[in-house]
Amino acid sequence: MNRTRQTQKLLLVATVVVTLANATTIDDSSPSTALTTPCLLQQYLAKKLGDIQRKAAEAQQTFEANRQQTTQWLLASLKSTGKNRIAFALLHAMGEAENAEQRPRVTALQEAAATAATVVNRRLGAVAQAMLLSSGQISDDIDAVSGSPPTTPEVQLTFKPAPAIGVNCDLGTSGEISEGRKKLTDKTTTKISIIKDEQLKSLALSGKPILKCTKTDNTGQNWAQDSDNLKCTDANGGSTSNRKIKLMLGANRLFNTLAGADTDLKTGSTTKVCGDLQGVTNKLWPTENEVTAVICKGLDEAAAIQALSEIKLDSLAGNQHIKDAIATLYEKKATPTETVDILNDIFGKDAAAFEATYIKGAATTEYQYANGENTGSEQLSKIVAGSKVGSAIAVLRKTELLKPKETATGSKYEEKESDKKIDTEDKTGAKKEGDKKDECKATEEKDCDTKKCDWNKDKNECKVKEGAAVISYVMKAPLLLAFLLF
Repeated sequence: MNRTRQTQKLLLVATVVVTLANATTIDDSSPSTALTTPCLLQQYLAKKLGDIQRKAAEAQQTFEANRQQTTQWLLASLKSTGKNRIAFALLHAMGEAENAEQRPRVTALQEAAATAATVVNRRLGAVAQAMLLSSGQISDDIDAVSGSPPTTPEVQLTFKPAPAIGVNCDLGTSGEISEGRKKLTDKTTTKISIIKDEQLKSLALSGKPILKCTKTDNTGQNWAQDSDNLKCTDANGGSTSNRKIKLMLGANRLFNTLAGADTDLKTGSTTKVCGDLQGVTNKLWPTENEVTAVICKGLDEAAAIQALSEIKLDSLAGNQHIKDAIATLYEKKATPTETVDILNDIFGKDAAAFEATYIKGAATTEYQYANGENTGSEQLSKIVAGSKVGSAIAVLRKTELLKPKETATGSKYEEKESDKKIDTEDKTGAKKEGDKKDECKATEEKDCDTKKCDWNKDKNECKVKEGAAVISYVMKAPLLLAFLLF
């Protein structure tokens, strides 16, 4: 029993040791500690580039989804009536404003990703070339002098370089950093590990060349000298005709090592900032500082944008674009309490119903479209993702233009704040205009009030001054309709 338990403990310990050896974290304390080979360093750099590119791609995907969602709300507002028409119009106005704000952020992310791709890929290529050259040999052993010595001071050597054997390193997929059984997890946010410029620019042979004295069978012999000569001979002296001198380069590489060095992403004594990117994409050979700067910039860009499909009912009252749309629609700046009341009146208070009606429901409703003489209908989610959206808008706008304009939308707030105000102002304006006409009824010039009226000598009549008539307020319904349609 004890022996069995001891065996189990040993197996458990062995499993833990293997797990620790195979799963290592790359953290900010010392990234280079885990990245011990050029291959791991290359994969790490490629992973950082992938993080930047994914960030930009996700933002672009969200932005496109938001654009389609906004178009859905536009079409839904054109097709709906009553409160639903106002509801979709408010959401459409919010979506357009959100998209206008998000577009520069998406562009900045895409530009940062494009710059990073150019610079990082060039750096990866430079390091890969160094890795490739370092996998070969400068030369095999060279027979420098053999047989009868030359009669000139110089001896020409013929190098026999061994070709590179290739780089056994793949960048992998999904940002994987692994070599053999070693798998690494990247957690770095403030530092990176990068091969320094000096290592790539300066050759560092992996060993010292050897000048060797041998016999013809390549067995080593001693160097010797007399008063006049340095000789390649054996210990017993004698003829040297069977001796030769060889230059031993063996497995010498161009680069002794290609190790990473920890580098801060941001620099500065007080305010930490990313490095300067001026002209960085014009460099055929980007420096370590330029590579660090583009990675810093790409990772430092604003976070991903919010999807409009994730908008919740309880967040509308705090959305500034919704507040602005309400102010435009009702021609007044609503208080927080009024804003909540308006939204409750339009959307209701049921969060699940809000999502079902205004987020998911609109997408599944079928809309008509026209393509020349051919007409059809399709779900809104498919229309806004294709080329039929323009036709669908045109069909709905045509319907709107041909049917009678409705002044009421079904919202008690719209009626209370707009229609009643309009009626009152129109009646007041009409009354004032009538009053002025009554004041200009004199039949003699001396009785005509010259401040408000003019005397027509030809007709011998008193009439209202030109331009003094009060123009009644324009009905607000066309303005409201324009807001809902556009």
